[in-house]
Amino acid sequence: AMTRLVVRALAVAQPYLRNPLRIPPRIGAAATLFVLSFWFLFGAVTSLLRLLLKPADFAVNLCLGSALHYAALVALRGVGRQLQLMASAERLPFTMATATSFLAAAYVGLRGERLGSYLFGLMHLAAFGFDLCSRLPGGKAVFRVLLTAYLRLLRWLLSLVGIELRPPVWMTRAVAAPPPPKRTGFWGA
Repeated sequence: AMTRLVVRALAVAQPYLRNPLRIPPRIGAAATLFVLSFWFLFGAVTSLLRLLLKPADFAVNLCLGSALHYAALVALRGVGRQLQLMASAERLPFTMATATSFLAAAYVGLRGERLGSYLFGLMHLAAFGFDLCSRLPGGKAVFRVLLTAYLRLLRWLLSLVGIELRPPVWMTRAVAAPPPPKRTGFWGA
């Protein structure tokens, strides 16, 4: 008797459970992928404890979140249109930076390498963030702020393992101000 009641209730509710708002399947798939992407990216970015204790998990979650983000864009726009946009002249540098950092972070993350996961995971986070910010008005200014914070975090993480991140000597000499002229003569010395 109870099973019959449950089956009858499900039969009545089934049309409303499938697609009550009549959302097109393409939009529904893209929304689902965006939500999953946000879940993995939010988990990867906000969990400082995971970053410090399990950097390989951080890198894998970050890669999974960014892959789901691009899968959502493909579901929304279609494969051909999305590839055309990613390969356009203005988007290609962002696409290449994101793709290469994604491959490096996924490789070291899946192998479980700790230091490589720190470096390439944070590199992928920066490239993916720059790619996202470059699509927004004023996004490049936002990215400069994010990049400054990222470099501070990277320097701090590297200092934990005894690595000091400094520019090469030739670069500091090229950028440094020239020394003041030496004074010679009666009043100078």
